[in-house]
Amino acid sequence: MPYDKNERDDVHRINPRPVGEQEQDSSQQNQSYQQQSYQEQNYQQQGYQQQNYQQQNDSYVAPPSSNLVWAILSTLFCCLPFGIVSIVYASKVESFWSIGQREAAYDASNKAKKWAIWAALSAVILWIVYIFIFIFLGVTASTIDNANIY
Repeated sequence: MPYDKNERDDVHRINPRPVGEQEQDSSQQNQSYQQQSYQEQNYQQQGYQQQNYQQQNDSYVAPPSSNLVWAILSTLFCCLPFGIVSIVYASKVESFWSIGQREAAYDASNKAKKWAIWAALSAVILWIVYIFIFIFLGVTASTIDNANIY
């Protein structure tokens, strides 16, 4: 087979560096591996364990809803004190999730939802009481006026 100028030798294609540079690379790799194992031992002596990120990515779970929109709406349109408590819990959800406290994040999400619901229910109850008071005052005022006329 004739020699082609565009074709490269197998040796250069597989290993383009000279032999001396290859030995230096392998010694650098061994040093970095030794440093890495030393760091791992140092972490373990201090009580820390390295996390396996591949294992965490396989078991990814979506974070819970913070219910922040409902908390803000219930604060503005329903009951201010209950709505503020709901906003406080809703703002804690993301911070708990980011530091790895899943149970606390779910708990804060549930509490934010619960306080937003209580704010909405208290507003509904207050409006019903308000309407009944005005109906009662209107009926009694009309009966008093009718009694005085005759």
